[in-house]
Amino acid sequence: MQQTSAKPGVYIDAETYKILRVAEGDELEGREGQWELLTDDPNMGLLGCRQAAVDKGYVDNEKEVDWYRYEEGEMEDLETIEELNKAKAKADAEAEAERERTTTPLAY
Repeated sequence: MQQTSAKPGVYIDAETYKILRVAEGDELEGREGQWELLTDDPNMGLLGCRQAAVDKGYVDNEKEVDWYRYEEGEMEDLETIEELNKAKAKADAEAEAERERTTTPLAY
């Protein structure tokens, strides 16, 4: 099952038992595997995710579950996205400061 618009949470690849924390819906897009929602709590830690995988019948041994590790190219893509997000936030803040500087407050 290839997810393309996922809600926030922790997803498990039902084939490899790797888990991936998803904060935004497009993080599973194009990612190989059979990703299924394990928990809708994106802040759940590894031990909680392992127990959830056992409880939901994905694995018998919780030690089979581990975090998904990004490939080298994927990390570069994530770093680029982060840089773009920071640049956008800076531009938005500068635009807001300029609006405040050039806007004349109304007298009451």
